[in-house]
Amino acid sequence: MNNQARTSRAERHVRPHESNITAIHDVSSPTTVPAMSIPAQPKPAPGLFMFGRLAFLDNKVSRCYGCGEALKPGGSIPDPPDDLVVTTRLNRLYYNQDGQLQTSPRISSVYFHLNPQCVRAACPLFAVTSCQIPNDLVSFLSLQHQKALLERFGIAYVS
Repeated sequence: MNNQARTSRAERHVRPHESNITAIHDVSSPTTVPAMSIPAQPKPAPGLFMFGRLAFLDNKVSRCYGCGEALKPGGSIPDPPDDLVVTTRLNRLYYNQDGQLQTSPRISSVYFHLNPQCVRAACPLFAVTSCQIPNDLVSFLSLQHQKALLERFGIAYVS
């Protein structure tokens, strides 16, 4: 779309004594964040694991699939580094109406605390080598996140 198409009708109107230059608004500090500036929703292949920040995930993400505890205590996103979670995709286990353990036929995302024990509770064969840090997330990770990844998972990276 060209600049003229982006301006309002009043801005395009040119009076005889004015130049034929379209008014340009300062867009250097937009009031909304463009969609491309936040990380995409992590969707690892089954068997792979990715990290994500709760602030960038679906609001429905609320429970750790490993320990069952809240990922957002009191409904609020915790401070870093505890706002970082591990995610994978798998066939969820659930209990049917008769109390029988069932496996969902659909693969869906599950989330874990930033704790290898939580991940291993649901995925006993979990290996840190199957973890990935999405490239579009790296710029959103603080020194606290980096330290926690190193201490808890042995993962070091350069931002």
